[in-house]
Amino acid sequence: MIAEIQQLGLSAPNSFLASDEATLAMITGGCGPGKFGDALVPDTMYGLSIKLACAIHDYEYYIGKTNEDKRIADLNFLGNMMIIINKKTSTPWMKLLRYHRAMTYYTAVAEGGDSFFKN
Repeated sequence: MIAEIQQLGLSAPNSFLASDEATLAMITGGCGPGKFGDALVPDTMYGLSIKLACAIHDYEYYIGKTNEDKRIADLNFLGNMMIIINKKTSTPWMKLLRYHRAMTYYTAVAEGGDSFFKN
């Protein structure tokens, strides 16, 4: 996971990059809010996995302390999704569809993620 994050150039806290896989597995999950919500929020956008962006976002929510930390985590999530889409999508129309979905994910966490943010 860490190697792919670095290869793609995703933004992640140094403490995330220094963590072992077992620790990250306990803290992070898929793109959904857990349990039943995971079925409603896919880890893919039209076949493209964004699970790495979600894992980093989960970790940033876990270590965050302030509302500013949440805002930064949400913006970083959007940026990481855009990087993945940009680097792994070749057709312009598919990029557009995936960018739109990324904005939907971002809006959901920015507006509805307060109860999941650990502060």
